[in-house]
Amino acid sequence: MRKQLYLFLFIFIWGSTVLSQNAYYDVLKLKKAGSITEKGRIKIDSTNIDIVVPILGTYMGKNSASFNDIEIYYNSFEGKDNNPFIEIEGNKQSDGSDDKTHDGSHFAFFSNLGSLNVTNLADGFAKFLVKRTKEELNVAFFDQFCTFITNDKYKDAQILFPQTYTTLLAIGDRIYSYEAYINILRESFEKDLDGLLTNLPKVIEDKSHEKFFNDHPDLKAICLSSLYVGNGLMNKVHPGKIIADYDVSKLDKIPNINIKASIQILKLFSESLRSKSTDHYWIPADSLAMLVKNDVAFKIYLGLIYQKSEGIKIQVGKDTTFQQVLAENASNFKQYDSYLRSFIAQASIITGNIKNISGKESDKLTFTDYYNFYNSVLDLIQKTSTINQLPGLEGLNFPDDFNKYQNIARMGGNIALDINRRNYNSAVVNIFTLYNYALGGNNNECGTKILKYGSFMATMVQAQNSDDVETAIEAFALPSGSSRIKRETSYNFALNAYCGLFVGEEKIKGVNGWDWNSYGVAAPIGISINKGNGSFFPILGAFSSKHRWSHSIFLSVVDIGALAAFRFKDAETDAVPKIELKDIVSPGIFYSLGIAKTPLSINAGWQMGPLLREVTNTKNNYGSKYSRFSISVCVDIPILNFYSKSN
Repeated sequence: MRKQLYLFLFIFIWGSTVLSQNAYYDVLKLKKAGSITEKGRIKIDSTNIDIVVPILGTYMGKNSASFNDIEIYYNSFEGKDNNPFIEIEGNKQSDGSDDKTHDGSHFAFFSNLGSLNVTNLADGFAKFLVKRTKEELNVAFFDQFCTFITNDKYKDAQILFPQTYTTLLAIGDRIYSYEAYINILRESFEKDLDGLLTNLPKVIEDKSHEKFFNDHPDLKAICLSSLYVGNGLMNKVHPGKIIADYDVSKLDKIPNINIKASIQILKLFSESLRSKSTDHYWIPADSLAMLVKNDVAFKIYLGLIYQKSEGIKIQVGKDTTFQQVLAENASNFKQYDSYLRSFIAQASIITGNIKNISGKESDKLTFTDYYNFYNSVLDLIQKTSTINQLPGLEGLNFPDDFNKYQNIARMGGNIALDINRRNYNSAVVNIFTLYNYALGGNNNECGTKILKYGSFMATMVQAQNSDDVETAIEAFALPSGSSRIKRETSYNFALNAYCGLFVGEEKIKGVNGWDWNSYGVAAPIGISINKGNGSFFPILGAFSSKHRWSHSIFLSVVDIGALAAFRFKDAETDAVPKIELKDIVSPGIFYSLGIAKTPLSINAGWQMGPLLREVTNTKNNYGSKYSRFSISVCVDIPILNFYSKSN
């Protein structure tokens, strides 16, 4: 009872202080403010406008008067009994950081309380809302990532990113504390990105794609071949050995037999020109020149090639074998000279690039050093497309998209170069391209998600410090799952905030009609009365959903959207220009639809718009009184939960 009495006395005394009018004390306030001149006029200027206008406005019967209102009322003798005692002089401008006509607050209750300085409180809330908005979206993003990779529908992602899959599976429902797992997640990301060339072949070989690849054997063969080359380069296998160890049986199911034949012929000549020296894999150009100049020796060399070429099937206008083509063109054996010289010239470039890389310390190797080596290897492999320069193979028929096959074959080497140089974002893009090509766009949804989350993983791994990590998360954090309390409880009553973008119609005092060009950042704070654990259409049972939506009535009290907009752009400035309570008061009522599995809400309603329109480093910009009907998409941020009821 005593507490209730104290509370009553406090409200009575405080309320009387705020709402009462006392001429004696008001005159003292005017005098103290330096507004009473020697001639008995009331002077209003930048030093006292915030004190004088509210006092004189109250005696006019207006609790939200402007300078213009007061000047017209008193100086034009429109006041009661043509007040002969009061005359106004001055101008309506306040100080340089506060360019406004001070309209006061929306209700009499705030007439004096509204002058309360709430700069630090409002700015603190703005920083909190900006930070919490980002955190909600970050949690939502990681929740979405976890949901994606643990869903067996996206098994390809589990195979491609096995370490990440295992880590996120272990974290499970604790993903809301993602910050505690950042380091282990980054380690998992890096392991998976380094293993892209090893893991993608496992995706292609998985039984889930067996039926598709039975119908498209060429796609499977070309992509596995590309990845084979890339893996070899990643593991520092010599290009000659990569060619020698290639399993041509991978190409057996390709309808055009000339693709397999071109690889077999390249392998045949590559091994025939292999050197016994440990310094280089192939014989040097001068050794080949000595062979070619000796017709007898060169003819015998081709005879040995003939013996090794048995079983290489080829189609040159008819089905035949490379051995048969050699026999039919034995008299033209000198024409093999240019092909072999071209092969050895390219092989010599590779040998030189290998020596260049081997002769430098790793920290002194440049991108150009690596690029020249990888590119020279791929150029050699691409000589498969030039076998039609050999005698008898001029009419060789390759498929129309053979050039595309060549480009795909090079991609494995490009991925190896990307991983070697830790250029993970480029590696992910190339893996995505190869994945989509291998599956012929048959699994676009999974491919798109692999690109999205793979790029995020790459950006995280390449972050240099905690700020880079935070930036990486914010760059990819798209709304998809948090703010569960309001969605999953039957009833909820809370102090609530929303932060997001609005578009609406405004009716401004003194302006007829509505302004359809109203848009910006909204950050209302107030009371939320919520019904959760429901469907999108709670009344129509036929439209019920397994996902949990929420429906709320939100009563706004203040709106710090202008300050939040400033803080989204500038989180570093320590202080902002002075803000008074009446400038952010924004009573209103909204219906809020909480979207299932996201922290987002769609709000629609009416409010008395806050007078504070814009915050900058040096000044605040204010507007006249107005009302606003708006629709907004906001992050739902419960601040203080008063009551919740579960099922």
